[in-house]
Amino acid sequence: MRIQAQTFVAFGLSTAAMLLLVFLSHRADMVAPPPPTPDASSYLYQVVSIPFLLAFGIAAAAIGARLFHPIAIGMGMVSPLAIALVLDLSRKPTSHNLFPFEIVMLWLPVFLISFGMAHLGARLMRGRPHDSSSLVSDMDAAINRLRENSGFRRDFSISDAIAKWRRHVEEVERGYRASVHDFTADLQFRDDLDELLDRLGDDRDALSQALVELDARFLQATVPSDKPFLPALSGERQGERWFRRPANLAPSDEDVSATWRA
Repeated sequence: MRIQAQTFVAFGLSTAAMLLLVFLSHRADMVAPPPPTPDASSYLYQVVSIPFLLAFGIAAAAIGARLFHPIAIGMGMVSPLAIALVLDLSRKPTSHNLFPFEIVMLWLPVFLISFGMAHLGARLMRGRPHDSSSLVSDMDAAINRLRENSGFRRDFSISDAIAKWRRHVEEVERGYRASVHDFTADLQFRDDLDELLDRLGDDRDALSQALVELDARFLQATVPSDKPFLPALSGERQGERWFRRPANLAPSDEDVSATWRA
């Protein structure tokens, strides 16, 4: 839910940024002469200039640095063009007979530029160290929890945590050979990663993106189970993972196989 909310925020901010840049360009009289029959779309197209494109790219990069949702940012930057098209067509249905060419020549470049600049902004921001002591403290606490629960070495890192979940997913995909107890231990480990995500707050996107693909592969390699592998604690809501079991079980021996029948 948090990631979905950030997607909508990125879309809304990008739309607002595009409209603000257009408005400021008109206020500064940095626009081309209006066409003989001005409409909503021409109000937008008039502002296209080198200064506008520079400001447009910087805005996309700035939003991307804060909210890593480049597709939403690209769509947000394009949305004023779509709104203008709808307004024009509602007033005069024949005003945009060649609108497919507008999409290719104007909408697509706007989307690609904003998408690329949002990616660039995100990459630059992720390369900078965080100064927040509270964030560092929360990350340390979450990592310590992972170490304590799983008995890992002291230099266990976030990269190690992602690698551990990746190994588990790959084992499930190949044909799971371990016991149900090992399986539930890895599910608990994945829940601990969710706690780490919560502690990271707004800086969780990089870790979350790394886990999305692995979680999708886990769901693909498992099938639904009628009940969770462990009963929920009081007030605890178990996620979908706890109601999944490997689609391909390949127990290493009879004792391991028995754990799945218990």
